[in-house]
Amino acid sequence: MDDKTTGKLHYRIPSPDISRAHPAAVDLLLRCFDGKNSHEVPHFLASFSKDMATYSDATLGWKIPGWQSLHDLLLQYMPRWGAGVSYATRILAGPTSAMVAVTDTPELFGGEIHALASVDFRDGQIVRWIDYWDSTSFQPAVLEAMAAGVQAYPEELGEREIECAADPAIEAACTRFHEALASGGEGLSDLLTYDVVYEDMGARLQLIGRSAVLGYLTRVIDLVPFGPRAGLLHVVGGPSGGGYEWKGAPASEVPRGLSALELDEIGAISRITTVYDSARFGPMRCRKLREATSA
Repeated sequence: MDDKTTGKLHYRIPSPDISRAHPAAVDLLLRCFDGKNSHEVPHFLASFSKDMATYSDATLGWKIPGWQSLHDLLLQYMPRWGAGVSYATRILAGPTSAMVAVTDTPELFGGEIHALASVDFRDGQIVRWIDYWDSTSFQPAVLEAMAAGVQAYPEELGEREIECAADPAIEAACTRFHEALASGGEGLSDLLTYDVVYEDMGARLQLIGRSAVLGYLTRVIDLVPFGPRAGLLHVVGGPSGGGYEWKGAPASEVPRGLSALELDEIGAISRITTVYDSARFGPMRCRKLREATSA
């Protein structure tokens, strides 16, 4: 662990789980977080390509179209961050793309954020970064201020500009998992390890074991936003882990989400972590998801 002291507050930043990450990706991402925590715009942007497609926030509907736009926005926001820090807790990555679990302390954006980020890089620099997180712990006024200027939710967040750079193993696993959910769960059992862990960050629930996960997903398949009629948008990651961004099923009212997958040595899914904005999904639907864990 590293100590980070900024202003009057002291944070102990944990070392991320990098057991399923390519060393080059780890080096780039840790340099990126070091730059962000310096609160110096040039230091942070040194990790980003000037030809970047976008830096976006799927929860707020932000789409920052390019390096200069990101630079100008950071000049406004970084001076307000005070003692805030941002760090990775888990990295699933190949040499050209990654899924990153990110923690932002409250000083940065007005509330504690635990996000999953989809990241693409080229020639040692980041070309696309999209954050996905659940906003229900934020005060409405804070969210409104953060989303100020967003006229309408974007049709896309740069995935059309970036060719998929995920390892074939994680691309295949994400595609098979998505297709199994789209078909109502058919063939899902064959994709999971016996001790698979399932986590839903929006509904605040966790299940352990193939029988528990299969039973649960069978019960809620038509309710979850990533089930039938959801769309697969973009895959990132390496041979043992990564994730995919998805377009929510129309009835869910969730525009986008992200599901992270970890794979065992033969490519079976050993851990599933999904995140979406449950404020859009709604408290009644989230309650139904939690109730279904005990059915």
